[in-house]
Amino acid sequence: MDGSYVYDVDPVDGEEAWELFEACRDGDEARARELLAGDPKLVHAQYWYTQPIHLAVYANQPAIVRMLLEAGAEPGRTRFMDSGWNKLLRRATDYGFDEVRAVLVSVARERFGYAPEFDLMRRAIVSRKRRQQDAVLGRTPGLARAADIVGRNAVHWAVMTRQPELVAPLCALGADPDHRRSDGQTPSHILFNGDYEYRVWRELKGVEHADEGAVMQALADAGAQADLSVVCATGDLGRVRALLAEAPTIARSLDTGRRSPLGYAARAGDEDMVRLLLRHGADPNQPEELAPRGHALWHACARGHVAVAELLLSHGADPNSAPDSSDSCLGIVRSRSGEGARRIEALLLAHGAETPPWHMTTAELAAVLKAAAAATEAGPLAAAVPASLAPWFAEEILARNDLDLAERLLETDPDAARRLNGATLRMGDPDKAVSDLDLIRRLLASGFDPNRPGWLGQTALHHYAGRGETEAVKLLLDHGANPNVLDDEYTGTPLAWAAAAGCRNVAALLLARGADPALPRHLLPATPLERARARGHDHVAAILEAALRPPRAGSAAPGPVDLGP
Repeated sequence: MDGSYVYDVDPVDGEEAWELFEACRDGDEARARELLAGDPKLVHAQYWYTQPIHLAVYANQPAIVRMLLEAGAEPGRTRFMDSGWNKLLRRATDYGFDEVRAVLVSVARERFGYAPEFDLMRRAIVSRKRRQQDAVLGRTPGLARAADIVGRNAVHWAVMTRQPELVAPLCALGADPDHRRSDGQTPSHILFNGDYEYRVWRELKGVEHADEGAVMQALADAGAQADLSVVCATGDLGRVRALLAEAPTIARSLDTGRRSPLGYAARAGDEDMVRLLLRHGADPNQPEELAPRGHALWHACARGHVAVAELLLSHGADPNSAPDSSDSCLGIVRSRSGEGARRIEALLLAHGAETPPWHMTTAELAAVLKAAAAATEAGPLAAAVPASLAPWFAEEILARNDLDLAERLLETDPDAARRLNGATLRMGDPDKAVSDLDLIRRLLASGFDPNRPGWLGQTALHHYAGRGETEAVKLLLDHGANPNVLDDEYTGTPLAWAAAAGCRNVAALLLARGADPALPRHLLPATPLERARARGHDHVAAILEAALRPPRAGSAAPGPVDLGP
């Protein structure tokens, strides 16, 4: 990380964020407190859906978990909703971290009314059977005021399932129509943003359900408040003007879900509303949830709103912005058809949009490398390619599994191999091909360290063991890869990764080459055997059980492990 790091919505010092991650993992409460005293925003530092509290939970550090929550940590702010409260509670439960679990449950109850028994209410709502819903509410009316572990209450679920007729009876029993789930989104926000776990287009395919307008009306009738974001989403220009007249600066503010009103207006394709917000200072590049460079332009591109895209670009919107886990603006436009898409593509290119590496052909990647080589003398690739491309360029080249292309990369940037680690090394599509062994040999010869850990402690051996690539695992072992290193997320060895994936041949090879099947000795659920059993991989569990069985007195030492099919 560096001194100007933005992954959430608040900029923090990257070096300090990294220190906090390490302190939480290592149990250094004093250092963690010192860092947070210097910058309280560090509590929400993120990297790859992970916050400091994640490292504290993974490492079973209950005192630090409690301290972070007292400092305002909100696991629901992780961009990938399934990595928030639910993942942390699952980990604490599965790994037997009872004290950590108790802290999480206590705070979730206090903050957003979490109740394990709420699942009865959720299932009744999802069933769409009114008799079942009435029965649950009749027996346990208090569930109307409760929520699940990510903070979704019964009104959230009524909105997500498009059942507006449930809103009034739920609110009559005390359900809050403005309840904020753990990421700050109210039911009204969810109506327009959707939910990662329960997607209308997928879950309600072929099911008759109410439209957004009917659900919004039910929420309004129940007293739900419409903030600027919701008013922009519904297209009420008069109300937007009135709100801005009362408080002009709110055009530059994010809502409780950390999303900008400009993004809602752009998604709706409302040119007049977008223009009004821009006139009141809305910044199309303001960091917001899921989008470090703003969401508005991407929404306009994805929906073919030509005039809105042109307006945003004329106000400085970054043509290379890309929301989390989504394509770039240029990429999403090129996936669409029609005159509108072609016009937006031309606009983006005219404003400096660069083709992302993952959309380049092998010839185009090679052309960039050739230009980079001509522009620099064996300098870092990042200095020779556009800043918008550099973070993913080398990774994408290796993903092509093309030795000639990789050779060009190493000629242009000789240090590229030394910068690789277990998180950035990815070659080939695991569903279609195995990695090129000659390419791995070339990287090793160029300085790639097979034991250099990635972001959460995973090494290249973890990576290939989990993909079942036996020959790649053997090659790395031949070059000194440690078969007994533990990662920071799952506390597992490469053997455990192979066991969890059901890769028997890799597991057998690792055992034959010195992998300890008992690691980690302090945490039973993370051992290879338990991970194989949990995933139902009995064929792997069998060889692990044999490896763990002590030899009988007088018996011969075990021979080589069978690597057969």
